[in-house]
Amino acid sequence: MRVFSFAEVVIDIPKQGAFHYIVPPRLQNQLCIGERVLVPFGNGQRIGFVTGLLDNTHIKNLKEILSALDEKPILNIEMLELTRWISEYYLCSHAEAIKASLPAGLNKLPRSKLPGINFLTKQNAASCGELTSHPVKGGIKKNAAVSFDEHGECKISQK
Repeated sequence: MRVFSFAEVVIDIPKQGAFHYIVPPRLQNQLCIGERVLVPFGNGQRIGFVTGLLDNTHIKNLKEILSALDEKPILNIEMLELTRWISEYYLCSHAEAIKASLPAGLNKLPRSKLPGINFLTKQNAASCGELTSHPVKGGIKKNAAVSFDEHGECKISQK
């Protein structure tokens, strides 16, 4: 398998063209065209779509892709070509055309991919002693503080 150092990524903003990002070593053997990625953009992070892989680029001071959001590409080459044609015909960005062609749920960041945040699920709620010993009707309150100790134990303080 060929290893690429850079990726062309389109982001859902009203701009034609792709941005170049460094493919970090941990993703070099697995990143494919058609996958969604989390990338730094401005002061925040955005979901982008990989539309190309490159050996080199003339652009300087590039940022790294933060993570791949899919195990397999969600867009094949035909779909990428169709969405590129749509973007040219309807004068929108390539990412806008891709976003319009996908189910709405794929345009949001999965909770498991948010960096540094642990989410409670039904599977791990049983391990949260304070949740099970002090059940709250309707679940955890909106302003509850959730933290994890050094052993991974969940601590919840309801306010």
